Amino acid sequence: MRGLLAVVVTAVVAAGIAWYVGVFDGKDKTTLANVTSGSSQEAVNARVDRMKAMAKALSEVSKAAEAGDISGTGENAQTILKTANDIPSLFPAGTGPGDPGVTKTRAKAEIWSKTDEFNADAKKLGDVATKIVAASGANDTAAMTAALGEVGPACKGCHDTFRGPPPPE
Repeated sequence: MRGLLAVVVTAVVAAGIAWYVGVFDGKDKTTLANVTSGSSQEAVNARVDRMKAMAKALSEVSKAAEAGDISGTGENAQTILKTANDIPSLFPAGTGPGDPGVTKTRAKAEIWSKTDEFNADAKKLGDVATKIVAASGANDTAAMTAALGEVGPACKGCHDTFRGPPPPE
């Protein structure tokens, strides 16, 4: 069991780092309106902030599961679910590589050319996030651990196809 938890925590941390995990207060201040208003780069930055918040929430839930006490994971579970479900809307047209005003993004053009595939990959994460919320609500550490084990593959499935290398500084 500890080995599985270590793998899950490692996967979550790796996913967070991949999304530039930095200091973020974890509150979901980024709405769809914020993503679609302002400059294209502001929308990209808002999108990255949402992903960072989700990665932080995943890390907190993973730590709680490893400690064997997920009783306080409800808010983080909801952050994960909301962000996962919002992913398609966080990538509006005009926020991709080469779009006017976009100076820094890891999003690949395939997001907009393979929309059905991208949305299906996002749904996979949403389905996993639903399991995380259910496990949190039931205070079921075993179910939480199982759900967290699905996070890495769900993230990787999308990242492999739709996320490029870090942009140059």
